[in-house]
Amino acid sequence: MTKTSFGWDDARIQTRNYALKQRDAIEIALDSASNVYIDAIKRIAPKDTGKYKNSIKVVLKGKLFRVIGSDIVVTAISSGISYNLGWLLEFGTKAHDIEIQIASVLYGNGTFFGKKVHHPGTSPRPHFEPAKADLQKAFPNLYRVETLKLWRK
Repeated sequence: MTKTSFGWDDARIQTRNYALKQRDAIEIALDSASNVYIDAIKRIAPKDTGKYKNSIKVVLKGKLFRVIGSDIVVTAISSGISYNLGWLLEFGTKAHDIEIQIASVLYGNGTFFGKKVHHPGTSPRPHFEPAKADLQKAFPNLYRVETLKLWRK
């Protein structure tokens, strides 16, 4: 006997299956978008060292989200405070005084600086924000197209 219509139970099952397929498709799309974004960031990133570029990756992955960043952390010799290198490069730093907190004298690159030094700050070198344009260009209608494909299955 061929079924020509379906009831509420069939509709509920079809909807649940659709939701699961949709979640799986979103995960695949997130991985693809992450790869496009990472490639774009690396293309724009400061070119001082390959080590920094290689550190740009998915640093946190969860259900329905990805966090892209650098996993390089730099620690201030004077204070022991750690900072994410990607954040420092993207936004730069303001001029600031560096005062010794955990050492007796500031020292770097063979030079002794004393107990207090004025740092002029660093200019921003944006590469995460500008790379978003590449991501939007590569995936303008991704969600709409994939959702339609899933519903038709």
